[in-house]
Amino acid sequence: MCSIPGIRLPVSAFHHSAVQLTLIATVVTGIAILSLAPHQEPRFLVPLALPVCLLTSPVFFGRSNRFWKITWLGFNGIVLIFFGGLHQAAVVPSLAYLNSNLKPLVTHDQHTNVSVNIAYHHTYMPPRAFLMIPECSENSGNWCSDRVNVIDWMDEPPQKVYCWFWELEHARENVRILNRLVVPGSIDIPSTIRFNSSVCSMNNESEESIQIEMKVEHQIRPHLSTEHFPHFWNQLVLNIYRVQLTRG
Repeated sequence: MCSIPGIRLPVSAFHHSAVQLTLIATVVTGIAILSLAPHQEPRFLVPLALPVCLLTSPVFFGRSNRFWKITWLGFNGIVLIFFGGLHQAAVVPSLAYLNSNLKPLVTHDQHTNVSVNIAYHHTYMPPRAFLMIPECSENSGNWCSDRVNVIDWMDEPPQKVYCWFWELEHARENVRILNRLVVPGSIDIPSTIRFNSSVCSMNNESEESIQIEMKVEHQIRPHLSTEHFPHFWNQLVLNIYRVQLTRG
């Protein structure tokens, strides 16, 4: 029998050439189509797990060969470590860190308008619920949805991220602003970035020189980004940068 959650089918059913051909075609065409996509992620292969299981189950479970069973257990152990402990593993812990460290800074100063801007770059989309940001009300203080901005910049060019920080600061006067950038350690981030505001918008009434200082505030390990595979072990980390903008 081939054991799949909720399904029990006789192994002999998968020895039929037509069935095997259909399953093989499903796997091959699925991989071929996914390989053409410009954006690659391991999770895109998950739908192929069912046909692969049906094809390989007679080999792994249809005989008493210990080698194949050990191979099956070893493979699943590797996949468990990869997806469960390495691949994009620090995204949720980073949200918990930001909540525990930024929220006290914001709520401590109730008499000053504070705005928090958090940008994620080259990571999975952060589940914002872990920041525990309530809707703004008379008693909510500065840590609320109107004053905490979280954006996922995916794989956009770095200049767009820098301009986003500048535009938020440019639009808000007399506001204390806390900026954070969350990015994998395999992405090279300069400590100082200089650019002209004209690169951000063609509608600027006056151009000004912008300087951004980047300082690593915290690191969370392990974190693996397969889109930007680390070259060294010390890059297997998610960096949280403190972003400071100056004008002029």
